[in-house]
Amino acid sequence: MTDTPAIHGQMLAVMRAIGAVAKGDRNSEQGYSFRGVDAVVNAVGPALRDAGIFLLPEVVELNHAQVRLLGRGGNERQAASCTPVVCYRFISGTDGSQVSVTVAGEAIDYGDKVVAKAMSVAYRIMLLQVFAIPTDDVEPDAETYERAAPSPRRPVLPAHPPAEPYTGTDDDFTIDVANLEEVRDLDALRELWRSVTASGRPDLANAVSLAVQRIKDSEGKP
Repeated sequence: MTDTPAIHGQMLAVMRAIGAVAKGDRNSEQGYSFRGVDAVVNAVGPALRDAGIFLLPEVVELNHAQVRLLGRGGNERQAASCTPVVCYRFISGTDGSQVSVTVAGEAIDYGDKVVAKAMSVAYRIMLLQVFAIPTDDVEPDAETYERAAPSPRRPVLPAHPPAEPYTGTDDDFTIDVANLEEVRDLDALRELWRSVTASGRPDLANAVSLAVQRIKDSEGKP
């Protein structure tokens, strides 16, 4: 009779050891909760070590693109897009048996961190799905980027279009605020404030207001 590879039982042991990963971290400055890849790794890492499993990633495919994004204020902005395909190998330290998992990730960034963000997304997705980790979320993470039309012309919009409710997660909101504050885009931040206000999220609206005020303070504006 063929012996069962040790990796199978070890991965089941990891699944039994992991609980839900909720948004347990708190940003005291901007006043909202968030959950990132660190929270997932902190939950899975000790269980992997206790079970005697180590993990090796291998990038199978890495696609880059420059994209133009259409902000809520109608402003077009240049950003980088990255879509990696990564193969993760779970290897047993007991007998060397292994299980391979291949997942894709995707991220958009206005700076130079797009590859790191996309790899983190792929890693988090893989861990959540392989070990069936409850997230306490009603909806999965969803990006809210809108691709701009090929034409370089700015779209003609009403002076004050009705605000659409913000549809991203709190993690998306963290990234949106940080990116807009980094490029000092006050118009886009004001549109974001209107959107989260329409969603009935005064905590997120307050976080946007604080970001706007920090930009004004740095420029000496009232």
